[in-house]
Amino acid sequence: MSKTKELDRLVNNISEEMLEKLYKVSDFHLSNSDLNIEYNNEALYNDAHSYIMERVIENLNKQIYNLKL
Repeated sequence: MSKTKELDRLVNNISEEMLEKLYKVSDFHLSNSDLNIEYNNEALYNDAHSYIMERVIENLNKQIYNLKL
């Protein structure tokens, strides 16, 4: 296997693992926040959860970009 293929395989594995962890951490913090968004309002909870995950990914991307400068 070429080095690039192996690196890509590692990237995919790490991405899957990090996404699962991000999902769980986002869920934990949303559930324990003062926002009072309950699981029984599934649409609102899912929207808030997705919003948090998207903003965290954007924030991480900015932080990583700034490290490269």
